[in-house]
Amino acid sequence: MDKAAIIHYLHTHIPISKAMGVEVVERSEAAITLSAPFAPNINHQGTVFGGSIASVATLAAWTMIYVRLKAEGLDGDLVVQRSNIEYLLPMRETFTARCALDEQAWQRFSSMFARRQKGRLHMLSEVYCGNALTCRLEGDFVVSAP
Repeated sequence: MDKAAIIHYLHTHIPISKAMGVEVVERSEAAITLSAPFAPNINHQGTVFGGSIASVATLAAWTMIYVRLKAEGLDGDLVVQRSNIEYLLPMRETFTARCALDEQAWQRFSSMFARRQKGRLHMLSEVYCGNALTCRLEGDFVVSAP
């Protein structure tokens, strides 16, 4: 999937991504970076709303898995099972969330999915504002055959 197809899918099937202004900055087989502008994600203190940060970080991990599933012709229901977020710094401008896929973890997932029609991946998303790391989200994502 190219950037345009990914963003079209997200904006159509996960409407909050459109309201938040989410865009795809980078996309490869191994990593994805999403961005979101400051204005639609502002809170009452003039910083980025924590819920927006968590949403974009979660969406980066979810999208990384989704893109890889599609690239390998795998079909399944993808959900976040658990997540933990650590906010490090406030943000006052456009921010990005980057998620890289560990190839060994993907191979373990693929084997489990092939055997059980269900698999789990532990993912890490890092959120940046400029060059500063501002947030980390770790989560477990589950894919089940439809």
